[in-house]
Amino acid sequence: MMSDAADALSTRDLYYIRAAGPAADTPRLVLKHEEAFLVADRRGDCPDAPESEFGFYMGGTRFLRTLELLVHGQQPLLLNAAVSDDGRRGAVDLTNPDLGHGEIVVLAGRTFRLARTIMLGPDSLRETLVIESFSLERHDLVVAWRFMADFADVFEVRGLIRAQRGDPLPPEVGTDSVRLSYRGRDAGGRTTGLGFDPGPDEVTPESARYRIAVPPRGRAEVTVTATGVEGGAGRPPIRGQARARPGEGPDQRVSIRTPHEQFNAWIARARTDLDMLATETPEGRIAYAGIPWYVAPFGPTA
Repeated sequence: MMSDAADALSTRDLYYIRAAGPAADTPRLVLKHEEAFLVADRRGDCPDAPESEFGFYMGGTRFLRTLELLVHGQQPLLLNAAVSDDGRRGAVDLTNPDLGHGEIVVLAGRTFRLARTIMLGPDSLRETLVIESFSLERHDLVVAWRFMADFADVFEVRGLIRAQRGDPLPPEVGTDSVRLSYRGRDAGGRTTGLGFDPGPDEVTPESARYRIAVPPRGRAEVTVTATGVEGGAGRPPIRGQARARPGEGPDQRVSIRTPHEQFNAWIARARTDLDMLATETPEGRIAYAGIPWYVAPFGPTA
C-alpha cells in the first residue's frame, strides 16, 4: 500500500489527470476552432464548478473559467441544445422558470424563449441571446452574465499543483466592456476582453446586468464577445493558414454512401469528429485530441 506522502506526490506528476469531481456527470457542450475550444454545460454556461474543466481556452490557457447566464438571478430551463457539423457553433434553446417571491408567481414559466447562439473563433467567443416573448403584456426582464478568468493552463486544469503562479492584474471596467488580465511567470501578459452590445445597465469586474423591457410578443437581442489576447514574452498563439490539399477540396473529398442509413450517419459523424479535431499549424495539419485533457498534437492527419 502506498503511503499518504507517495499519494500526494503522484497527484503532482506532470501527466496526472484529476479524478472526476462533482461536475463529472454534467452533460457537455464542446466547441473547437483551431487551438481555441469551449467546454460548457448543455445550457451553454461555463459554471463556477470547483475542479472542473469548464471554460473558454486558447493556446493551452483557460481565458474564461466562468460565463453564466442568469434571468432574475436564476438559471434558465433547458429545452434543447445542438452543435454544428463543423464543431464551431452551438445553439441552445432555453426558457424562463417561474419567477416570483416565495409562493407568489410574478411571471409564469415558459413565457419567454431564450435562444442562445455561441460562435467560436480562433481567439474569440461570441454569444448572441435572442429573447422572444409569448406574452400579451410587456415585461421587464433582469438578465445578467456572470464571468471570471483564472488563466490556468491545461496542466493545472488536469490537476497539476503549481508551486507558484503569476499575478492577476487590476480589472478594467468600461461602460460596455471589461478587461481581465494576468501576468504569467514567463513574464507574458494574457488578457480576456469582454464586450457587450448594447451596453449593459450595470457592469462590474464579475458581471454585466441588463434590465430589458420586452414588448408584448416582442423580442430583444444582446451580444457578448470574449476575446483572448496573449502578449509579452509568452508564447504567441499559433495562427496557421488553412491550405487546400489534393483530395480535400469541396468536390474532391471521398464520399461514402451505402443503402444503410444508420451506417451512413455513423460515417458522417466520424468525418465530422475528425474534422473538428484537425488543427492547422505552421508545421501542417495536425490531429488534436482529448478535449480538454490533451488538446495536443497526435500526428499528421494525412
